[in-house]
Amino acid sequence: MRGNRQLIPTTDRAPSFVAAPLGARAERLKRSSRLVDRARMSADEQPYPGEWFQYVILTLFFSLLYKQVALGLVLHVILGLAWFRMQAVRWVVSPVPLCLAIVYTALATVTAFLVGFGEGASRTVQCVLVVGAVASTCKYVAIIDERTRSRLLVKFTILNVVVLVHLVLYHVLRGQMVTWKYLFDTKFVLSSVPVIFFGYEDKVKSRSSAYWYIGLIALTAIVLLSGERKAYVLLVALFFTSRASIIQKSTVATTAAAAALLIVAALPNSYVTRQLTSGGNHAGELSNRFFFSLRDFSYQSDYVRTFVNRNAHQLFEQHPIFGVGATGYGAWARKRYGDLTTSRGFSMNVHGEKNRVPAESGLIGIAVAIGLIASSAWRIGLALVAAGGSAASSRQRLPLYLFFFCISYCLVEAMDTSMLWVILTTGFTAASLRVEQVSRQQRRGKFRASARRIYAPSTDHGSHGTFA
Repeated sequence: MRGNRQLIPTTDRAPSFVAAPLGARAERLKRSSRLVDRARMSADEQPYPGEWFQYVILTLFFSLLYKQVALGLVLHVILGLAWFRMQAVRWVVSPVPLCLAIVYTALATVTAFLVGFGEGASRTVQCVLVVGAVASTCKYVAIIDERTRSRLLVKFTILNVVVLVHLVLYHVLRGQMVTWKYLFDTKFVLSSVPVIFFGYEDKVKSRSSAYWYIGLIALTAIVLLSGERKAYVLLVALFFTSRASIIQKSTVATTAAAAALLIVAALPNSYVTRQLTSGGNHAGELSNRFFFSLRDFSYQSDYVRTFVNRNAHQLFEQHPIFGVGATGYGAWARKRYGDLTTSRGFSMNVHGEKNRVPAESGLIGIAVAIGLIASSAWRIGLALVAAGGSAASSRQRLPLYLFFFCISYCLVEAMDTSMLWVILTTGFTAASLRVEQVSRQQRRGKFRASARRIYAPSTDHGSHGTFA
């Protein structure tokens, strides 16, 4: 009859010709139901803030690059208060790198009380705001799901590329074809973009290896013309720890060396040439009378850094235990040589943490720095070994790339808020890495299995707490 419905008897096992489609359909329905449940989740039930938090992070990064102090201050407060919006989730695995990073930041800021009360109070506020903002950001990245983390990485990549294009066009349109460092602090992206680029190595090579090498050539040319010494060192370290083969690494290294020699030959007196050949300079043997005799002293960064770092070493010899306190060298230099404009660069702040830490934090600061470097390297190394060693994917190598970025940045730059972010992010990332405890035989078998997945993207999304 028209109104009757025929009942189909059910069995414990479906026929073979419908078993596979029904299983695939059930899996799709289950996956879509999870997405619907996640979309219906109210804001109160989420363990972390919504997507607005990502835009706050990106805006703060923009404010640091373009030196928008007031905007950055407000965003630091918002990020710090967002900590109380997140649920109490255990995201720190090893507290040693985290604690040492906080102590290092305190030594670089709070000890300014040795210089003066006003300086100490302002630097203490800076320490609290930066530590709170970085802690909220790192916890957010650690507890979000892989899909949200990937979207955040894409947005961060787009922002870095846009700033890099702005940096290059700003100097080229002004007729400055080399030495791109005069647009606030946007030269920061000359180091952050290579880190992101090598993090996408597997994804790009899965489409075409030619795309990745074209991008590598373009990136190398930009870094060479920029005149950023730390970007040179970082790019070399990233490439030699990437997933490229030994033959590919040798070929690219030879090409890059030939390009550097060509620049030195074509522009013998340029800033870029001085940066490339600065390793052979012996400015440390010069007397102070030579520095004072130079008319364009402030425009010769190698001589400026040598003079400043020599004074910092003398302050360390006079105050070996605790140093002169944070910002102490700047106060001493201004008192002796005058402000930066009238002193022709002689009162410039000390560059490079290897020179600042002994002068301003003494032996205590040196011990904390060594502990932070060793503990971070140890945690990152353990995570890479657990991921397959040299067969680890490019996404799994991002903590290692971040560590290289931190080292290269701290070796040559002066202490500022951006450097504090880099140091704290590196320490917090190392502290949040989950290392799988496996036996030697299991690790060897995992290494062999990973080695067979050439350029395959990582599928391990259960390892929370890493920026990868």
